[in-house]
Amino acid sequence: MVQLNLLSGPQAGARWVARRLPICLGRSSTAQIQLDAPGVWDEHARLDFTPQEDFRLRALGDGFLAVNGELVRDALLRNGDRIRLGSAELQFWLAETRQRPLWWREGLAWMGIVLFTSGQLALLYWLLR
Repeated sequence: MVQLNLLSGPQAGARWVARRLPICLGRSSTAQIQLDAPGVWDEHARLDFTPQEDFRLRALGDGFLAVNGELVRDALLRNGDRIRLGSAELQFWLAETRQRPLWWREGLAWMGIVLFTSGQLALLYWLLR
């Protein structure tokens, strides 16, 4: 999961977590992440993931992006990168993961240990009788 933190603009402090990629960033109502800041186009950029390239941010149309202060049209993103779309500044971050509950696996493991130990004790009792 990817997290984008809005650092500046009217929505500063907002945090978006994208569970599915690709996502579109822009001013449009069809954009998954809507930025209402000056200089942001309707569909300004697209964030995508491919196993070969990792996370890639591409400018759409004639728009430009700034990643860590450098103007680009296409960039590979790393954790903590700062992205500027118009006057909006975002920070790219990998979102925290949630661990699935494993109580049933632990229960099965303990049940196996108890059964194995009981079997060993029963075998010892039978051999020493």
